[in-house]
Amino acid sequence: MEIERFPNKRGDKKRTCTKKLWNFSLIGDSYYFILNHYTLSFEFVSKEIESIMGYLPLEFDVRFMNDKLHPDDCTWFLSLGERLIDFFPLFHLIN
Repeated sequence: MEIERFPNKRGDKKRTCTKKLWNFSLIGDSYYFILNHYTLSFEFVSKEIESIMGYLPLEFDVRFMNDKLHPDDCTWFLSLGERLIDFFPLFHLIN
């Protein structure tokens, strides 16, 4: 499950620019994950979750996250998935 944050074997300027943009757009420490809304599973959880939240990336699954979400935030979080599912077919990436 562990991958490099900005994979780039050539070491060119693109990696540097991407990392600068990433760091500029976030305030403070952060972690990220990739959630597959069709399978309701995480495809990736960044290693930074351990230093920020105290959980290992392998511990962090949908059931675990759902148990930790504040009840007032559940509807909002699930609505993001619904919007993504509606959005991506517009690009003809998903059959």
